[in-house]
Formats: sequence, structure tokens, C-alpha cells
Amino acid sequence: MCRLRALKAWSGNPSLRELERRTGLPRSTLSGDLSPQRSSLPPLDRVLTLATASGVPAGELACWQSAWQRIQVRQQSAEPPAPARVPVPAPHAAVGLPAPAVAPPAFRGPDRTGGHRSARRRLGWPVLSVSGLLAALLALRRQAHAHGGRE
Repeated sequence: MCRLRALKAWSGNPSLRELERRTGLPRSTLSGDLSPQRSSLPPLDRVLTLATASGVPAGELACWQSAWQRIQVRQQSAEPPAPARVPVPAPHAAVGLPAPAVAPPAFRGPDRTGGHRSARRRLGWPVLSVSGLLAALLALRRQAHAHGGRE
């Protein structure tokens, strides 16, 4: 993708509107193809169309195609294989029970928004206050016992 951006700059850095006029491709497509955030190659036909619109001679298009193919093979070989799906038996089947008539609700873990933390913070002060109050009462009770006083 950086080579396509370099080619665009080499050809005078035409605007997306100008490239749209030259290639017949929508500006949104061109913008996506030239984006630094793009992680995969655009399709070969669009690469060749952009190269032609940027002034690459027809004799050099074969080099662009060959480079595209090499990069594509390298990217595909670097991708990890998809994990194998192993069927997991239902818990009721493991102990020989019939399947439930209604599916149990799905487990939802804690939200990633930190909501569980704010709930702890909201409960923190009351819990600390009650704990402090209990500790003070127990201390007074011990003090009263130590001095022989009544409760």
C-alpha cells in the first residue's frame, strides 16, 4: 500500500477527485485503497488501474502484477490457520440427562466498560463506613469490659 501512495506522490499527487476521473473508480474506493491503515492489498485490477492512471508505462505493468502476486502469497502464508472447531458435548448429555426444553440463558461476562469497577466504588464508602462503625463499637465494648463497666 505504501508503494501505491508513493506512486501517487510520484505522479504529481493528484487529488482523489482527479484519480476518480482518470480511473472511473469511486473516490471512497480510491481513498480506502490508498489508506495507511489498510492492512491488505487492494485487488489486482484496481492496483493496475491506479498504476496506469498514475503514468506507469504498459510495459511495466507486468512488474506491478508480479510484485502484487509476491506480496499476496507472502501475506497469505503468514496468516495463521483457522482454529479447528471441536464439538463440545452439552453438560446434560455427559451425565445422561435429557436435554432441557428451554435453553439456559447465555453467560455474560463483565462489561468491558468498567461498570463492575464503578459498582465496587459505589459500595466502597458505605462498606468502609459500616466497618469503621463496627470496629468502633467493638473497641468501646472491649474498653468497657476492661474497665469493668456495664455494656
